[in-house]
Parts: sequence; structure tokens; C-alpha cells
Amino acid sequence: MANDVRPSELGTHDQPDFAAKPPSERHATADEVYSVFTVTEKKLIILTGLLAGFFSPLSSSIYMPALNTISSDLHVSSAKINLSVTIYLIVQGVAPMMIAGFSDSAGRRLAYVICFTIYIAANLGLALQNNYAALMVLRCLQSGGSSGTVALANGVVGDLVTSSEFQGFETLSLVIGGLLSQTLGWHCVFWFLLIFARAFFLPLLFFFPETCRKVVGDGSVPPPTLSIGATQALQDSISQSSVYVGSRCWVQETQQYLTDFPIEKAGLQVALPLFYIGAVSVIAYGWVMNYKVNLAGPIILLFLMGYSLTAAYQVLNILMVDIYPEKPATATAASNIVRCELGAVASAVIVPMSDAMGRGWAYTLLALIFIGYSPALVVVITYGMRWRKAKLEKMETHAQEKEKKEMQKQQDLEKRMEGGKAEGGKMEGGGAHSRATKEKD
Repeated sequence: MANDVRPSELGTHDQPDFAAKPPSERHATADEVYSVFTVTEKKLIILTGLLAGFFSPLSSSIYMPALNTISSDLHVSSAKINLSVTIYLIVQGVAPMMIAGFSDSAGRRLAYVICFTIYIAANLGLALQNNYAALMVLRCLQSGGSSGTVALANGVVGDLVTSSEFQGFETLSLVIGGLLSQTLGWHCVFWFLLIFARAFFLPLLFFFPETCRKVVGDGSVPPPTLSIGATQALQDSISQSSVYVGSRCWVQETQQYLTDFPIEKAGLQVALPLFYIGAVSVIAYGWVMNYKVNLAGPIILLFLMGYSLTAAYQVLNILMVDIYPEKPATATAASNIVRCELGAVASAVIVPMSDAMGRGWAYTLLALIFIGYSPALVVVITYGMRWRKAKLEKMETHAQEKEKKEMQKQQDLEKRMEGGKAEGGKMEGGGAHSRATKEKD
């Protein structure tokens, strides 16, 4: 397969400046190589990154069914236990901002190692503790360790391919959390996370390659020694099964970062209808819960909310990566901090709002607030491509000015070196003339 051939096997070639020239600044051709990783390797790497990103929503949702049990065992009110959810969401929004910027400069692999080390240590502490204060502190650490993996996953996708997919697994984690907390106790929830994280982290530590374009370019530049993974062993052991497992993460190689292509309109035309469906579902859910109808009603509406709002968010997430391909992890983290902080506020105020206004009006108010911000997306559809072109032109101008300054510095250095040589020649000539005069005398 032609796409599976590395450029290094075809012959030598010059290495472009990937850090200075992100893919959005280059007009792609059909033959342009975005990454030297083969299609199979890309599937495996992206699948690993997406599975690593699974730990953040897993740690959040698996905890929910155990809230009442934890409240009873620790002898604290439900309101205090809900604070552990709020603090988790707050840290979940802030932590990716730090780890994303770090990964964009130091590399994805080292960032993954740091995240999982913190996450595993926090889960061990949570599984052993029986104190409310310890619960709060360790939940902060757990959130900080796991939340960065979502931004890193999008960063890995942005490093390897030109568009991305991400699918959540919250439903499965809710079922697992409920079974563990009811049958084995709430501590087993954190033991499960600890075992799962360790089992995943060891292969990642030894086999996951560096993908950050500032560190390894298109993958052909050797990474620092500590970042080199045994990628060949990974390829040899599971390359046959990767065709099937990685198919869900397959992305076409056609370049999508075309300056004149309206990616904002293409993405938001899909996201807006889903967003409005989700908002209507939130309103309906509030009134269904207010009148306490049959259980089937809330379940159906929760399904509609989960599907539509999650799908809309993922479309927006993909758009963020497409607009900022030079820093995909940082862009995702910026989006994530807004989402998580709003989620933290909503989780803190929804119970008082429901008590004061009733569930119907409380959820209606939240949905109307969301709908009130939706015209901003219409503005992006209208002016987004124009803004993106202006950004690219500004970046190109900045890169050209930087290149001119570097060339000027190089020319000045060469002139100084030539001047130094000429001065040295004059001094040698003067010394020889002085010696000749002395000999004549």
C-alpha cells in the first residue's frame, strides 16, 4: 500500500521546519507527506491516545453512583459530597491548560508519563483513605492527572492526521461504577481505576512514540533519548489486529487545512442543530422530572441530551483542532477549561435552583442561557473563514519577518568575521614591515 511506505525508504529528503510552518500555513498537495508514520502505526497511536483520554470521563462518571454510599460512610452531607464533584470539574478545566502547553513544547510522551504517574498515585490514595478532607485533595490530584489526557489525545491526533474523531464512553463507566459501589463498596471504584490505569500505563510507557511536531517533526526526526519507545515491538506484536481495532480511528489522508475551504461553516452547520436538540431535551427533561412521570420519559430524554450535546461538543472540538493545528493540545485545553468551569458552576447551583424555582423552570432557565449564546456560532459561520485567513496571513508575515531578521544576523556575523580576518591581515603585514625595517637598520 502506497500510504504505508515511509519517505525515508524512498530516499533522502530535506527536513521542513514543522514548528514554524504548521499544516494550516502550507497548501497541501496530493503527494505531500504530513507524517512518516504508516497508516497502521497512526491507527495504533491514535487509538492509544483516545483510550488514554478515556480516563478523564471515566473517573468523573464512575464516581457518580457511589455518591450516596460515600456520604453515608464518611458521615457527611450530600451537599459536601457534591463539592467533590464540583472541585473535580474545576481542576478538570484548569489542569489541561498547563499540561497542553507543556506537551506542545516538551512532547506528548513525557506529558503522558507525568499525567499517569499523578493519576495512579491519586487513585491509590483514594482507595485507601476514609477521610473527607483526603477525599477532596485526592480528587483534585486525580482530576489533574486524568484531565490532561483529553487535550493530549487531541494533540496526538493533530500531530498525525488532518482531522480527528473522539468518542466518549461515559455510559459504560456509569454501569461499572454502579456495579462496583453496590456489590464491593465504593473503595473498589478507585481500586478498579488504579488497576486499569496501571495496566494501560505500562505498555504506553514502553511502546508509545513521541508525536509532537515541534520535537520530531513529521516523525522522521529522532526524539530525545528518554522519549524513544519500542515502537517496532508494538508494531510486530499487534500489527495484524490493528487493522480491525484501529478502523474506528481511521482518518483519510486528504489534506483538510485548505485556506479557502469553509471549515467553520461545515462544522457548525452540523453542531447547531444538535445543540438546539440538546437544549430542547434539557427543557423537556426538567418538566418531566417536575411532574414525576414514568421512568421511561427521563431515560429517553437523557439519551437525547447525551447524544446531541456530546456530538455537538465533539464537532466543536474538532473545529478547534482544525483552526489551531499548530497547537492542537493547547486549543483543546482552552475549550476544555470553559466547558469544565461551566459544568462546575452548573453542578453547584442546580440543586438550589431546583429547590427555589422547581425543576421545570430551573432546567428551562439553563437551556435558555445556552440558547442565548448560540448566535455567536452564527457569527463564526459568517466571519470565521475571513478571521482564519487574517490569522494565517499574520502568522506568515511574522514568519517572514523572523526569517529576514535571522538572515540579517547571519550576514552581519559574516561581515564581522570578514572584517576580523582583514584586520588580522593588516596587523600581520605591519609586523612584517617593522621586522624588515629593523633588519635593514
